Amino acid sequence: MDAWRLPLRFLATARHNGAGLYRYHEVTELLRKSGRITGVSLLDLRTRNRFRLNADLVVLTAGAWSGRLGRTAGIDIPVQPAPGLMVAVEDRLVDMVINRLRPAGDGDIVVPQRRLTIAGTSTWLAEDPEQFESPAGEAQRMIDFGAEMVPALADAEVKAVWSAARPLLAEKDRSDPQGITRRFQCIDHGDRDGLEGLISLIGGKATTLRSMAEAGADLVCQKLGDSIPCQTAVTPLLPHRAFYRKKAL
Repeated sequence: MDAWRLPLRFLATARHNGAGLYRYHEVTELLRKSGRITGVSLLDLRTRNRFRLNADLVVLTAGAWSGRLGRTAGIDIPVQPAPGLMVAVEDRLVDMVINRLRPAGDGDIVVPQRRLTIAGTSTWLAEDPEQFESPAGEAQRMIDFGAEMVPALADAEVKAVWSAARPLLAEKDRSDPQGITRRFQCIDHGDRDGLEGLISLIGGKATTLRSMAEAGADLVCQKLGDSIPCQTAVTPLLPHRAFYRKKAL
């Protein structure tokens, strides 16, 4: 799985099926009126213009930012930002995923991706999904852990280091970041908060994204009064290159 190309496949397929894409736009607020969500407020990051987008139903899939957006509508969405760090080195040192196959811990996976090899990952907790710092020496620690499984990592040239916040479900016991569940929840805020017009899909991880999509799509159909079987398990995605094509396929 290519974490850069996979989202482009989703976006290309959605656009092909009639979705509108708002690139370089940030959702800054959930619009609430008379006990329901009626749409979102958008900021164009290129022009700095703001405008509203109305909707019969909003599906909130903002990851680690879901809690921040929930607060704009006066509701609590239990998301815990949990950053982690990964390191990519030059050359494809392995041709399959190497994993320690142990309870979740830091530095337990090595992944080939195109002409690179990625080692990771780690986990710590943050209050803000944008404002956090990686622990000192974290990148080298990931290389050292990875070299225990693939020794060539120790001498490989580092290509890139990056970090981002996972959207884990918030739990009372936060003493062990690795122990926080990777399960997901699909929340109907009409049932939970008396706030119609809003569904939140939170938690989960890349390996559960299809089942998350099914749960979300099924709830959307239920809320809109449609009985349409979910197609996420059988619908092929367009190739990532289709995202860059100017003409619709």
